[in-house]
Amino acid sequence: MDRRRNISVFLLCFFVCCAFAQQEKTISAGGLVEANANTRHGYGLAGGLIADYGITDRIAAGIKADFGTDFYDIASLEAMAFGRYYFRDILPFPLFAQLGAGFIVLYDDNRSVPSILGDGSVGIRFPVKNFYTEQYVRFGWPAGFGFGFVLGYRFDLKPKKPSAAPPETPVEKPIAEPVIEPAVEPIVELAAEPIVEPAVEPVSDTVFALFAPYTSTFAGEEGQSLLDHNLSALKTAIDFMISHPDYNLELAGYANPVLGTVTETRNLLELSQQRAAYIKDRLVILGVAADRITVSAEGTRNADPADFQKNRRVDFRFVKAP
Repeated sequence: MDRRRNISVFLLCFFVCCAFAQQEKTISAGGLVEANANTRHGYGLAGGLIADYGITDRIAAGIKADFGTDFYDIASLEAMAFGRYYFRDILPFPLFAQLGAGFIVLYDDNRSVPSILGDGSVGIRFPVKNFYTEQYVRFGWPAGFGFGFVLGYRFDLKPKKPSAAPPETPVEKPIAEPVIEPAVEPIVELAAEPIVEPAVEPVSDTVFALFAPYTSTFAGEEGQSLLDHNLSALKTAIDFMISHPDYNLELAGYANPVLGTVTETRNLLELSQQRAAYIKDRLVILGVAADRITVSAEGTRNADPADFQKNRRVDFRFVKAP
């Protein structure tokens, strides 16, 4: 009775940990082949199944069951639950230590002899994508010593969120142009007196990259909201330039970094230049004089890793003409 109660408590703790663990979880399952000392004739061979639940990237809990024989007169059936800890910073591959407890039944001369099983193991897991192999040695009671091999597969229970947007590349075909007519009246109320000193920060709004040449597309409510935002910003810029002929417009293009390489930084600097030039072309088509607009490339300067849409933008700066 005490034995069953101890096993029940262990399993309960295991499932509670599984239910409340907040980190990314995985399940690994595989088949094992093992040589152990469950015999009076040297070593016996065993085969079975093993599975574990990755509570964190270092801690796992699982179960193991195998059947073995020495091909003489002894057969064994083992079943146990175990906890495992991975030492990920020692070797290139995860090294683990494992402690387990369960029961074993030895069949000897047509007699079955049940017993408590205590086990400790150390081994190495070699992952290849989601597949893996493990080599381990074990010690404990009553098996004494053994070694084995596992071939298995790891299931990710939570899909990983992308850490960043895909790299930017210019599109080969031009994006369809929205039809924008300059408003007769400004759509945004402007101050009675224009700003005399150049502004360090944009004084109007920001036009994101929906109008600039890059491959991403937008759909649904979020895409429509961004489209409305960009159209509003373009109309505001046109109204301001028409209403204030003593002001010029500086367009600063930005781009979103992903890889962090020197080649990418150089390419994105060129892309940010194309992005700002693209907006200038649209404004000239809609009636703003080209000589009142200057273009600069900021590349990935001051990029926000948490907001790739904002990184793909063109800033408008209205500056008093000299």
